[in-house]
Amino acid sequence: MSQPPLTISNWLFWRLRNPSPYKQFETRDVQETTSVGTPILTYLSNLLVRSRVSSALIEAATRQYGWNRTRQLIASTQPTLSTAQRGELGEVVSCAMLMDFFGYSIPVPKLCFAITANSTLPSTDAIAVKSSAGNLTEVCFVESKLRIRDDSSIAKKGYSQLVSDYSKKFPDMIRFVTEQLLRDDDPLANSFLAYLFDRRETVARESFFLGLVCDQTSWSENALANLEAEITDPTLPRVMVAAVRIKSLEDLSDKLFRSIGITQVLEDD
Repeated sequence: MSQPPLTISNWLFWRLRNPSPYKQFETRDVQETTSVGTPILTYLSNLLVRSRVSSALIEAATRQYGWNRTRQLIASTQPTLSTAQRGELGEVVSCAMLMDFFGYSIPVPKLCFAITANSTLPSTDAIAVKSSAGNLTEVCFVESKLRIRDDSSIAKKGYSQLVSDYSKKFPDMIRFVTEQLLRDDDPLANSFLAYLFDRRETVARESFFLGLVCDQTSWSENALANLEAEITDPTLPRVMVAAVRIKSLEDLSDKLFRSIGITQVLEDD
């Protein structure tokens, strides 16, 4: 009998922090359940690949041109700057947690629209949603941060980015997602269009998600304390923080990108 495909829960587990000293947001502590062996490495590599290249393109190219040439194509889409790589890993881990742990879907994967390997796309990392019968029941603005060294400002920076995008009359990522869904005639397209143009009384079904992916030895609880002080406007959406601690995160990041054909990692200035 074949084994079911791996999910993020084969590698990580989460626990609600309760009681928590923080009153302005909900904290979910996330840790590894197992070391990163070959199965988990393969799973994470696939997440990175499919964040940039659609399964349809991979399957069609493999059928017509073989796996070796397809692998070269995949490698050409992946970032070579170490900062871009690590940020991208944080983003795909955060999105996987939202889908597999917390029951959201991500209707438009943003990274697939990056034109060049090292380009970074502006605005919120992702829009995650919950829906029922074609209607949006929750819209979640997603921002991720990955750090291999102590940075007590990461949560504050991420929250500021979320507020900046959310506060626009027409948030960039909502417009972007709406455009893609309309183009694909997606069942959620009209609901997104209505949300884009009328957000007067929607905060009850809106949320912010901060995915903080950090090396286990460099995690700083000061990041959450600084976030607590930053959140002062009760009219903004509620905030959920995933505090993810990973062993040897720098080595894992480098190993993952080598596994999909990136052999030279450039350090960003």
